[in-house]
Amino acid sequence: MRLLKKNLMLRITCIVTLLVLVLFVLNAIISSSSIKSHFEDLDDSLYNTTASYTAETVNGWFKGNNEALMAVVAYVNSYKGGDVSGMRGFFSEFLAEHPDVTEIYYGRADNSYVFGSDYEPPEGYEISERDWYKAAKAADGVYFPEPYMDTITQSLCISICCKVSGGVV
Repeated sequence: MRLLKKNLMLRITCIVTLLVLVLFVLNAIISSSSIKSHFEDLDDSLYNTTASYTAETVNGWFKGNNEALMAVVAYVNSYKGGDVSGMRGFFSEFLAEHPDVTEIYYGRADNSYVFGSDYEPPEGYEISERDWYKAAKAADGVYFPEPYMDTITQSLCISICCKVSGGVV
């Protein structure tokens, strides 16, 4: 009888231990599912907040620089000199007044051009053959090429182009 009682106690202990382990496993599965869902919601919320902030920042940048571009367009369209190099002074002053703008240039279909900085393009540079030049000439209004890595500054750049009389700025 004593052996039977010990055997019964051992079986009950094993069953209770197994039941507790099963409950722990079920609790872990339910908790991890709930936690995963909660973290996914937090991740989505953080992503949406970051995306909204970035969109507001970029939209503000585009608005401000689009207004600056329109000032340059007005200047170029009213320019009476024949040689484009006469625009360099205005472009240089513009760059000094707009620290977010790293370069400004105007190019014509005859491949004459002027840059606001001291940048000199490589030998054989044909501005009218550039994809952005062709796309800006074909566009109605302002043209925004894809962002790119600038070869001089090694930083991400966004260009704003616009067709003007005789060329593209």
